[in-house]
Amino acid sequence: MHTPLAQVLEQMATTTPPGIHLGLERVEALLQRLGNPHRQLRFIHVAGTNGKGSTIAFLEAILLAQGIRVGTYTSPHLVRLNERIRIQGVELDDATLATAFVKILEASEAIPTTWFEKITVAALCLFAEHGLTITSDTPSLVLLETGLGGRLDATNVVVPEVALVTALGLDHQEFLGADIETIAWEKAGIFKSSVPARTSCTPGPAQEVLIRHARRIGAPLQLLGHDFFSIVSEADRSWIYTDAQGRLELPPPGLAGRHQYENAALAVAAIRALHSTWNVTPEAIARGITRVNWPGRLQRIATTTPPLLLDGAHNPLGIVTLARALAEDPCPPAQRTVIFSALKDKDSPAMIKILAPLVDKVVVVAVGGLRGCPVETLTQQWQKVGKRVRVAPNLAAAWTRAQEITPETGQIIITGSLYLVGEACSLLNSPSLL
Repeated sequence: MHTPLAQVLEQMATTTPPGIHLGLERVEALLQRLGNPHRQLRFIHVAGTNGKGSTIAFLEAILLAQGIRVGTYTSPHLVRLNERIRIQGVELDDATLATAFVKILEASEAIPTTWFEKITVAALCLFAEHGLTITSDTPSLVLLETGLGGRLDATNVVVPEVALVTALGLDHQEFLGADIETIAWEKAGIFKSSVPARTSCTPGPAQEVLIRHARRIGAPLQLLGHDFFSIVSEADRSWIYTDAQGRLELPPPGLAGRHQYENAALAVAAIRALHSTWNVTPEAIARGITRVNWPGRLQRIATTTPPLLLDGAHNPLGIVTLARALAEDPCPPAQRTVIFSALKDKDSPAMIKILAPLVDKVVVVAVGGLRGCPVETLTQQWQKVGKRVRVAPNLAAAWTRAQEITPETGQIIITGSLYLVGEACSLLNSPSLL
């Protein structure tokens, strides 16, 4: 009889050192005890501040369209932990995860691994056990997203086929450094000697750090806008990808927002950097670009009244992207209500300042338990930018309040925290609430 997943997760939480502890020694020791399953796998490794999940979603869809077996490891999850570990685009079931986590708990005795480290090692073991190995008859790849930073992140025990860095901004400064240069250096830590590296990081101090580090270790780095390009047609949203290998005419991405062209271009650049033996065709790239799915990122829900927009932006860089999308949306700011929350360690004043001109009414709610920013603090921050604020005890109450104060032809936006968007995704499965 299998131990229930919830029970195993509770045991992991109570037997794991609290907090975030970066470093590779514990993970390497645990992997060695388990036979180093990661050495049986091929990877595309992805770091960055924003866009990691979307880039991996594009990669997953393209590889599946080509018939390549794919394992995917992402974080955080929105609703269920199962979302973090997928094979062939499908979340692993509770029993499979519970069995793997019990194995990791037993193997980690006397190795004080963190919760994230245990989950990461479990994912690597599961991918190997499910045959996504170098020796498999079917070509297989694992898409691996860093949890925090890169250089000392638990995932950085692998030598990938390609290393990617997405858009960079200030986030997690207490762990990664106070300035963009230091953060970029931490993210560049996933680069490996002689391993192709690609980035969508825009020109500036962060990009310069990536370039210098890649040169220093001998990682062949290519840049969006310099070595590979995305040219978007304003007429029909189709786009042209170009690099030294030639030109691809591609359909609009299946994810909303202008920034998704950059994420899609980075995914295509990674595919083109793979060995020619992978033979991913232009047709598979086009199919994957349109079939991609990544919930909670500029996700429009038209079945609610008023219509709902979910976006997991949780730092100023993410809110800038959301603001650009709202500026192009036909709904006037005077008819928009935002349901907002944030964690204490996020720069909520900066997020609010960016978002304020694009919304009219505000409902704040607390999420994340002790990590969440108090509603009193959020209320004061919104009031400083001239907004009248309503406070709700939970998201369901916030939704009801937002419906009362928003015209049916208007728009409700839920943003500021992935915890909040995750709660919204759960409520969307309860039609009586949303």
